[in-house]
Amino acid sequence: MVTALFSLSRASLTLYSVDNCDLHFDVSPDGSAGQPLLSEKFPLLWSGCRLTHGVDQGKVGFEAKALTWRSRTPMS
Repeated sequence: MVTALFSLSRASLTLYSVDNCDLHFDVSPDGSAGQPLLSEKFPLLWSGCRLTHGVDQGKVGFEAKALTWRSRTPMS
């Protein structure tokens, strides 16, 4: 699970956009966290989501924390 809470200003909070994400990506009801739906069956399948706010100029930093690591299993 990846959690994102970015404060662009005191009045606005950036959250995961439910309308602009992969079909196999689950967004929490409050929009502050998300995770792939099929991570157990397909650990190497990437999925993602865009945020509700963006930046069009200047310098930007981004930080993410991986909470679980998936090992690659050989296909039989």
